[in-house]
Amino acid sequence: MALILVPYNNAMRLGQGFNSYTQEICIDNAVIGITDEEDSQPIVPNPLVSIAAPDGAAPSATLAPTTPDPNASTEVVKTSSVTVPITKSDPNKTLLPMTVDKYPSQIVTYTSKYVNKISDVTNSLNISGALSIKYGSIQGDASGSYVDSDTFQNSDMNFLITVKVTNQTINVKDNLAFWPLNSDRDQSLAPADFTRKYGDCFISGFQEGGQFSAVVSITALDKSQLTDIKAAAHIALQTTVADVEGNAEIASSKSELNKNSQVDISINWSGGGQLKEGSEQWTVDTLTEVAVRFPDLVAMCPQRTHAILTKYTALRGYLEWQAQNTLPPLNYEMSNLYTDELLDVYMGYKVIWESLHNELQGLDTKTMQLQVAPTPSKPIAMPKIQQSDKSWSQPTPLAPFDADYDGLDTALQTCRSLMVGIVQEIQNLTQDPAIATDVTRPVAYLRPQIFQMLLPTVIPIIPYKGLSSILSGTAQSSNLADRQQHLAISPPYLAPPQVALGLTSFALGHLTNPRLNLIADKIAGDSFDFHANTWFLATGPQDTVLNGCGAAYLEIPLGDADFQCGDWTYQSDGLSVANTKAITFARPYATPPQVVVWLKGVDWTASVNYRVKVYADAITTNGCTLHISTWFPPATPVDQQKAGVSWSLNYASCTWIAYTTGLPGVASGVTFNINSFGQPGTGSVTFPPSTFVNPPRVLSAIAYVDVACTGDIDVATTTSNITKEGFSWTNGGRNGSPCLALGSAWIALA
Repeated sequence: MALILVPYNNAMRLGQGFNSYTQEICIDNAVIGITDEEDSQPIVPNPLVSIAAPDGAAPSATLAPTTPDPNASTEVVKTSSVTVPITKSDPNKTLLPMTVDKYPSQIVTYTSKYVNKISDVTNSLNISGALSIKYGSIQGDASGSYVDSDTFQNSDMNFLITVKVTNQTINVKDNLAFWPLNSDRDQSLAPADFTRKYGDCFISGFQEGGQFSAVVSITALDKSQLTDIKAAAHIALQTTVADVEGNAEIASSKSELNKNSQVDISINWSGGGQLKEGSEQWTVDTLTEVAVRFPDLVAMCPQRTHAILTKYTALRGYLEWQAQNTLPPLNYEMSNLYTDELLDVYMGYKVIWESLHNELQGLDTKTMQLQVAPTPSKPIAMPKIQQSDKSWSQPTPLAPFDADYDGLDTALQTCRSLMVGIVQEIQNLTQDPAIATDVTRPVAYLRPQIFQMLLPTVIPIIPYKGLSSILSGTAQSSNLADRQQHLAISPPYLAPPQVALGLTSFALGHLTNPRLNLIADKIAGDSFDFHANTWFLATGPQDTVLNGCGAAYLEIPLGDADFQCGDWTYQSDGLSVANTKAITFARPYATPPQVVVWLKGVDWTASVNYRVKVYADAITTNGCTLHISTWFPPATPVDQQKAGVSWSLNYASCTWIAYTTGLPGVASGVTFNINSFGQPGTGSVTFPPSTFVNPPRVLSAIAYVDVACTGDIDVATTTSNITKEGFSWTNGGRNGSPCLALGSAWIALA
């Protein structure tokens, strides 16, 4: 018969009945004939002496802890495993020779392994899955949690480190007798009734020593490095002694693990006393150091770690009594696999339960919005429920939950019903473990992954983004124009964000060199200064005229996981029409992102058609290529007057915004219109299906300009009629401006 171990707790006594499936104590003294004077005594590493025997009697082999006498002489008895001081308070007293039976040589087992299911942890620690479901946490004694199941489920990877130390196994060898209640001696008991009273086993002994267990949950800061982080964790969490080269590799792996991931550690131990200084934090370093020292600590401070269970069918007296009075106790050995499955499903629903509560809070604080999930391709229904007459109910169909408070409340109630159903199935297994192997029995649960398909999609509300426009007077040659506006950020950021700027409109005189640039400076967590800047050359005519401009801006928190931005300024060399710049993202993406490019500033030579185009291509996970281009089309009457001049662009600047492809609640694109002189073009955009629940904010800025030099530049891109399905746009000239074409790039944010 294989050794059956369960975690020890202080309520356990030798001879008690015990249910090995639920790990619950049943009737006391189910088996008698067990003697253990220390059954209720704590194990302490105090000096041990013999108890004096009566005159003429053989000395007793029982040992008891005593308090040392400071005036007594002391001798040391050395054994093969430990040195024990013995106190002599009476020189005439005969001492029993000390033996090593109390502290034999240790059996130590180190384990460090990757685990991907909660049941992997419970099996390794001899914890009952049924008990964990009943109490809603991973525990061995119904009093405290061994593992944070939410952290475990939400992490990218989990490792289990265990150190098991056995100092001694107490196996009682007395003549044991099954002792049923008087009322049960002469009557037949059904297996379920017998197991409810007596359990299927009894406590026949204890293991002494210590056990140290740690669950290390790792969340990668960069998901693209998951494989490397997992490899580093395998090395860093070794608990064996390595050579110099191996120690260097372990140290390097620990450094990489701490730098590239978030590490959560759950610790539980019995035996060994205080493992570290109380103020010292648990880290990967302290974890591995303690694991290596743990056997030595247990040698000095052991305690009972496990109870040893023996099945009643191993008792001669029980078999004789059973032949006349009852059937064998319930056999739970075939239930373990099914129970592990129920435990993993239950813990999956526990995570969903917490997530739904967080979403309710997110709606309250307006940090997220919800979107109804698409209808699944296959029907989804609640599990069948067994009625009191043993028949099965028809499954109740489930549909996607509404994306509001009522929908989340209904989802919570449904989630609770599914969890209660799993608890009820554990009760059924406790009374009839045979159902675990009944292939005709309806499945008692709905997988959390399937239930998740019905929950509303969470769309985070990106921190404050806004639109601003600034209109100012003219900037004549004698007046360097620096139009400024102070903009508040509400709610504020903890650190200054990045600010991306793009022109939405500008009006510049055509008889003088058109120049304009947007600047954001004095950026703080709660505000920044916005500038519309014009200038003149010290050696040239002071002739720029700014009649007005408008801008869109986007604030991006530093270190945002999905958004990045930057800008690029091009200064013409008079030779190149097409100009490019290779951009490297500060943080690589898992897949190529979407990139939006806005025009931020221009400088044209007067009396030559004003043309510029900005865009990005060659987009990869690590970067993209930006373009600032101008062109000289087939000759026009105006261009022919400027023979030998190919373009007028002297300077241009652009802003780029990159974001994760497929990010919920975000969409982007471009619009373009070829205009008749002074007649703006219009059009509409349709968002991808189910992108938005409510009308989003749409930021649209200029990305393409072609204006004839026969009149003032006065162009704008605007949006209107914004709904959750799309919006209308208008691109072109205003006030008779000879705009030939105008294009824009837009981004929509939930």
